[in-house]
Amino acid sequence: ARVPLDLAGPVVADLVVVGGATGGHVVAKLCDVYPDGEARRIADGAFRLPQAAGTHRAAVDLGSTGYRVRPGHRLRLEVASSAFPRYIPHPGTTADPWDAARTRPIELALQTGPDASALVLSVLDGPTSS
Repeated sequence: ARVPLDLAGPVVADLVVVGGATGGHVVAKLCDVYPDGEARRIADGAFRLPQAAGTHRAAVDLGSTGYRVRPGHRLRLEVASSAFPRYIPHPGTTADPWDAARTRPIELALQTGPDASALVLSVLDGPTSS
């Protein structure tokens, strides 16, 4: 951006995820990417998918923010299935993540495109100053 971009309010990653019968976690992190490539977390959140195979809508609540994105910076949305130690990993089974004695890998796919996943955030309108 050539001018500051002011974010204010709730941030939601509205994602469409395809997964297996054991469920899983979806973790989303909104980052400010500096011109030199360094990235800093603005907000993050996690969502537990239902234990049912198929396509699911995951509205990942990243909380609310008040943040100014400086000129030359970019926004990046990172999507993953875990973010340990910030969030407990999903065991890949139907067991409760806090009690699981065994783990196994799971496969999740993120659908993208105009009618699939989106980042929903509020941008303040009007003139801004540094």
